[in-house]
Amino acid sequence: RGILDKLVSGWQLSGITTLQKGTPLQIGVQANQVQAFSGSRPDIRPGASANLPSDQRSIQRWFDTSVFSQPAPFRFGNAPRALPDARDPGLQNFDLSLLKRTSITERVDFHLRFEFFNAFNRANFGTPGTGLGTPQFGVISSTGPARMVQLAAKLAF
Repeated sequence: RGILDKLVSGWQLSGITTLQKGTPLQIGVQANQVQAFSGSRPDIRPGASANLPSDQRSIQRWFDTSVFSQPAPFRFGNAPRALPDARDPGLQNFDLSLLKRTSITERVDFHLRFEFFNAFNRANFGTPGTGLGTPQFGVISSTGPARMVQLAAKLAF
């Protein structure tokens, strides 16, 4: 019931984990050659897959860009609207919160909260460039936010 009890008791740990599989990529072309509002899709080599094995994938080449080509003028390409086998990197995020509640008197409490967003500082990569004919085609050039730490104190009476 002394100062040691005030330091040791009243701790609470909580967290939120987010694990998301990547969404299928939608490949388009830079030059709209069909003059349609929805744009055009590229051609994909018949029987080819844009998916790369994980050991060949990097942020400079997330999917196989060599299987795509510009369609002939005034023709939609044969690539599907969304690629079933090539996906963006997805998301793995862990947020943690540590709360210390200390009773000062019978009617007064002190709360101290530490919050860690992206607690393990994991690089969550953005979506690769999906416009055929652009320099960023197949390249990931963004990440989600780095770790953020927040401290809050509250006196409740």
